[in-house]
Amino acid sequence: MRYLTLLFTLLISTLCCAEDIIVLKDGEIIKSCVIEINQSEVKYKRVSNPNGPTYSIAKNDVLAITYSNGEKETFSK
Repeated sequence: MRYLTLLFTLLISTLCCAEDIIVLKDGEIIKSCVIEINQSEVKYKRVSNPNGPTYSIAKNDVLAITYSNGEKETFSK
């Protein structure tokens, strides 16, 4: 039963992280799962490694974020 619960938890955590696209001002595109946006930075996990480290990038370097539901958020100074 414990193994089934562990497997279910891992499956759900992987499915919960949909693909968001971060576009940087220099043109770089990052496929990610955005975790948090605060006043100075954007925190995300890479889609290729959803259980890996949480990355952060300065909000000033981000041009736009397109979320998995199609909503787009743009950032300006």
